[in-house]
Amino acid sequence: MRFKLKIFWSRLYSVKKEIGITATSAFISILLIELCLNKIPPYNIWIYDLGQVYLRLSYSFFSAFIFYFLGVHLPKERRKAKAFIILNNKTKFIRLHINSLLVSMFTQFDKDVRTKRLSNVEIQNLCKKINPRNSFTTTSGAIVTFDNYYLFINFMNKKIKTLISDVISLGDVVDNDLLQNLSYIDDILTKLLEV
Repeated sequence: MRFKLKIFWSRLYSVKKEIGITATSAFISILLIELCLNKIPPYNIWIYDLGQVYLRLSYSFFSAFIFYFLGVHLPKERRKAKAFIILNNKTKFIRLHINSLLVSMFTQFDKDVRTKRLSNVEIQNLCKKINPRNSFTTTSGAIVTFDNYYLFINFMNKKIKTLISDVISLGDVVDNDLLQNLSYIDDILTKLLEV
């Protein structure tokens, strides 16, 4: 019960700020008018009528918020929660494939590639040692032999691009930074095949 209440409050706080402020002010206005101000005799009939119009508007805003929250916001948040697991797994596989690409290509020249982070200069130096026309055996996952490096890079390119398209298909769940990074990776892979 406590966990569900915690989820409810987190979903309530995740509503857009403008909508939340409007709903809160409408709720406070309803409570104030119904519990306090309606018990005071009206000072002026025009002010009383204006207060009744404001009360009806507050009821309208608050009921609209309830329908928005139940009909739009909660289903969207549930979709995000389910898609987050898929998104996390796909991005993890993209990272694993990119690491596998680098490790598979450079292990023959430097056995410690798996344990250290490579700088751009180190990657460039290791790339200069590769003869792309030689046959190549990948050691990550299943052992597969490719006739040359171009076939291996093309194979990894297809795998990574499939994962990228899967992530992009999640739509509104993916944030802008991740989309930018994925498009950057996609551009690099495209340029890699052009060379």
